[in-house]
Amino acid sequence: MLYPMSLLKNLPLKAPPPPTAGRPPLSLPFWTNRSKYAIIPPEAHMARPKEFDPDHALDRAIDYFSTHTYRAATVRALARHMGINSSSFYNTFGDKHRVYLQALARYLDRLQAEQRELYAQTEPTVAGLRRILSLAVDGYLSGPPQRDWGLFAVNATLETILLDPEVRALLAANHHAFRAILQEFFVRCQAAGTVSAHRSPTALAGYMVGVITSLTTLARLAPDRQVLADMVTVSLDALSGPAGEF
Repeated sequence: MLYPMSLLKNLPLKAPPPPTAGRPPLSLPFWTNRSKYAIIPPEAHMARPKEFDPDHALDRAIDYFSTHTYRAATVRALARHMGINSSSFYNTFGDKHRVYLQALARYLDRLQAEQRELYAQTEPTVAGLRRILSLAVDGYLSGPPQRDWGLFAVNATLETILLDPEVRALLAANHHAFRAILQEFFVRCQAAGTVSAHRSPTALAGYMVGVITSLTTLARLAPDRQVLADMVTVSLDALSGPAGEF
């Protein structure tokens, strides 16, 4: 292929191979400072391999969407935060919507694993659940939390769940997974006698999913510590009070 000589400064040109017996040497144009075109070897056109880790780039996208809305995000700003250029962004991920879905799916998988471990390691008591929710409130209100308490999921719920069926499907699957985690926690609580068996673990798990979803959403909309603390107290008092109260 012919290219202007002005574009050859950074291209990997190489000399022709030595002639073989019985065959004439390969002829190339005589290049001088006045040469206008040159022949570029085919390997100079080969695409360069990716120079970034797509998983790490998605982790950076998760970080971005935890503090930025989907609609306000531009490809340029998102790609810059991911540490890649626009060309790599489109070639690897397709478009902003595909990045958002991949980042959200990756994020929810990780969140479920963290929550599963957290509840499995917590003592099966109302006091143990209170400590988890108190830590969550602290995380919402004291800057970047040490543990992820679902901020990306909250953003997705508030902004895109009604408009995007793919986002809705991901969040619905996460809801069911989280309810199963809490259901197992309440099975352990009832086995230990720390929570009344008047209600089924399934019902208790559904109740707490609603409480925690409301808590995370309210923390995003009106981050008032006393309001959030009161919400935790009233919700958990219902678990530890007489069976008829719940």
